[in-house]
Amino acid sequence: MRVAIVTLCSLFSLPGLAAPSGVLIGLRDNSNTYRTIWIVAESGVPAVAAVVKGLVVPRKNGLWRIDVEQETCGDIGQYQVDELRIEPLDAGSGAPTPRDCETIAKASCGSVYPAGDGLTLEHWLLYAGPTHFAERFWFAESCGAHPVGETGFSVHDIDHPEQDVPMETAFGADRMDALQVAAREALICSTDDLDCIDSRDRYQVSRSSGWGIARAPGQWSVLVTLSPPDPSYPAPSPVITALPAPVTILGPSEGQTPTTAIEGLPEGDRSFSPAGDMVIVRSERLLAFRLGAGTIDGPPTRVETRNDEQVVMIEWAVGSQVPAWDTVLRGLSSTVPPANPQ
Repeated sequence: MRVAIVTLCSLFSLPGLAAPSGVLIGLRDNSNTYRTIWIVAESGVPAVAAVVKGLVVPRKNGLWRIDVEQETCGDIGQYQVDELRIEPLDAGSGAPTPRDCETIAKASCGSVYPAGDGLTLEHWLLYAGPTHFAERFWFAESCGAHPVGETGFSVHDIDHPEQDVPMETAFGADRMDALQVAAREALICSTDDLDCIDSRDRYQVSRSSGWGIARAPGQWSVLVTLSPPDPSYPAPSPVITALPAPVTILGPSEGQTPTTAIEGLPEGDRSFSPAGDMVIVRSERLLAFRLGAGTIDGPPTRVETRNDEQVVMIEWAVGSQVPAWDTVLRGLSSTVPPANPQ
């Protein structure tokens, strides 16, 4: 285990870096467990400085944590629901906005709750940011009007997690056509599925299934489900479109991709710091590179991942945010795993 002990002077006063960046990377594994990796420059090299349970998101009133825990409720505890817990790291920064088991079960099952046949409802976060989060949910058992296996997507305001953001509100009439086109372009038809190939232009975005946000190379993209033009056709898998998620949902955290190619930078999902001094790349591995004058400055740092972890959050810190976040996050982190320069 590598434990880095540095002073704020050495950490944030680096040669050639007027305003070194930091980045929060949120990960979800295949058991629906979440953690946040905090990366900053140590002695000029990006390094993992802290690892914190849950997703730590920066908000206007400080750093908050979003996490998921399975809980039970109901008359005999037969309702199993993934609760969503949203709370500030500093108790004085605001009131928590949890979405608890009973609230979710009541909304999902209606009058059937709490004495019905039970429910297993899973929620997997696909994206988290300063103002909103997106999730995928599915019913492992039927409840009320929801059949077994029903799956859907939703986007929520962190301040009102019990309410979803309707597709029409997020895009407006002027962008719904663009979403429809992008969804059809993202539809993958197998080579022997002639019905799908011949009728691609007649598939419709399913508004009843909601919408979500998922990471695509270089951006957060809109995710939707398509309904086939004929009920006899098999329903396609949800599609991640090339349409970026609305800025009103995401905010301006990530920097612009340089117009000139950076020699030696691997292909994959890239996210650049707004200050232009660091980039993270997810391909077969999760790597962090220091940049200087439009080139790679030094060896990359490999961030160890586990259990097929997926990126569900990327939030950059620049300027005075870096030491402020660093102090809080190092105080929360119980261990600092190795981040290996390649």
